[in-house]
Amino acid sequence: MSDKAGPGYGVRVQGSSPLDTSWEVLDKNEHGLIVEGNAAGDADVPMQEPDTVPQQTSEQARKEGEGGRGKEANNEPGKEKIKCEIGESVVHQKYGYGVVRWVGEVGGEKMTGIELEDYRVGCGDGCLPGSSEPLFSCSEGRGVFCPTCELSPDTRAPDPPLEEETPTPASRPSQLFETGSMVEVKGFGFGVVQWVGKMAGTNTAGIELEEFSNRGGDGTPEGGAKALFPCQPGHCVFSPVQELVPDSRFMITEATNPLEDIALQTIIEKQPIPRLSTYCGTDKKKGIQGEHNSCYIDATLFGLFALSSEFDSLLTPGRSGGPDQRGPGSSLGKTISTILLTKIVNPLRKRGVVRCEPVLELREQLDTLGKITGLLQDEKDPEEFLNLLFKHALSASPFVSIQRPQGEEEEFFIQLFMEPDPSLPLPTIGHLLSRMFSEQSIKFSQIPGKLLIQVPRYGKQFKTFQRIVPDKMLDINSLCNNSCRKLRKHRELNAHLKLLSVVCIETSHYVCFCHHDDHWVFMDSMADRVDDRFNIPSCEDCTADLEEWVYGDKLKKTMSQKKEKNVPELVRRFTQDIYMCVYVEDSTAV
Repeated sequence: MSDKAGPGYGVRVQGSSPLDTSWEVLDKNEHGLIVEGNAAGDADVPMQEPDTVPQQTSEQARKEGEGGRGKEANNEPGKEKIKCEIGESVVHQKYGYGVVRWVGEVGGEKMTGIELEDYRVGCGDGCLPGSSEPLFSCSEGRGVFCPTCELSPDTRAPDPPLEEETPTPASRPSQLFETGSMVEVKGFGFGVVQWVGKMAGTNTAGIELEEFSNRGGDGTPEGGAKALFPCQPGHCVFSPVQELVPDSRFMITEATNPLEDIALQTIIEKQPIPRLSTYCGTDKKKGIQGEHNSCYIDATLFGLFALSSEFDSLLTPGRSGGPDQRGPGSSLGKTISTILLTKIVNPLRKRGVVRCEPVLELREQLDTLGKITGLLQDEKDPEEFLNLLFKHALSASPFVSIQRPQGEEEEFFIQLFMEPDPSLPLPTIGHLLSRMFSEQSIKFSQIPGKLLIQVPRYGKQFKTFQRIVPDKMLDINSLCNNSCRKLRKHRELNAHLKLLSVVCIETSHYVCFCHHDDHWVFMDSMADRVDDRFNIPSCEDCTADLEEWVYGDKLKKTMSQKKEKNVPELVRRFTQDIYMCVYVEDSTAV
């Protein structure tokens, strides 16, 4: 006598032998339906009507147990018997092929729940009609319940073995597409695969498009009642898998990385701040190599670490100002700080160049935090990146304490918010900072050792001021509150900050200007490109132009004479495209 519980659907079958077809109603499910069925793996308990089983001799029973145990009698003469156990492949005349996921009795009729191979309009997700609790789990449009007697075994011949041959480039990608794959759809552009299944017998993918399309949907297939995946209207298309191609923007080709001769190194020993010649020598391949829209990271990291050690404490756990390694994310924070220090910062200072792979590794680790979507391939803002790095990855202490009318706040950045002023054709960062502090009645409650200022602009295109000049030295004494000034005077603290770097943006591309000992370095992580695949970074000494035009009087004279077309390109970018200025404490000032 067997007495087995069916995992997942709470039913059981009792029988004295493989031929005992008696059924016992055991219980009602939560929906008030009489449910009974065979358990997964109870292969010896056939589902069959008692009056359809002929009297058999023990020899006949033995033969059926050996050769016909996998089939069950149906009322239709000549129809192949079916066992209908969990996991069995079956076919239904209307719904096609599928796999048995549930077996039981509903309303006095023996029913089978099937997960179909193909998506079918009108089919569900494993729930009985009128119920919200699934009896088995499957994708929307692939679950159906039907009388067991309507099913037949799957008699399709198995697929022939594949010949061992190297797939062609055209055939290889279709085998790799899965949820999350980045693809290109003819006539629709780029997108991400969010659903894979069969529709009308064809391997089909549901793609969430990057750009809106008049022909796009919302994740619901034509004729369907529910969306197969969440999607904004106009951003979904269903396409046969064989018609998809990988996103060409991220395809790895046979092109050779122009920086391949530069070995990937892990340098543990802290490297001193290099001379300018390390970045601006005869070799033009210098800086951080860009890849997959990484310019916002490349420019920011170069600006913080290439020519200064002021931010090094962030990469050294346990040191003053360094990351807090006590929280639940301490292991990840240590991993990220180690990648930054040993694979990016130290190699950059020693050789003047870093390949794209360590930056990609950094992005992968930051992506595990789950705070920003699209971190591995999409362009973000330096502010987003640094907030993720400082606050969530390294658990660093905020750099700035601001006394506001509503109380004191600690921040990593200061954003300059103000209305445009046409009377200021060439304002300085110091002037704009003082103006904002005055208008908002705010003060520094502590002298910041690091000050990151985001300049006023609306979006990446519209700028509040056409040109801005970053002060090489900021005196913030007048911007400190009384207690801060008294403390500074008592301890001879320094209220002067020197300009370290300027991150600029033009047409969604970030670059960096670095300042050190009256010298200027311009770094573009994507200055050139090889085979439309690899970027080549470049560093350029721009000291002469910036000192003569920006910090001399040549730019003002040119503007007054309406001859701005004569302004050198790097001078134009330095003054017109500012996104963020980085200031650090000036140890030489009294």
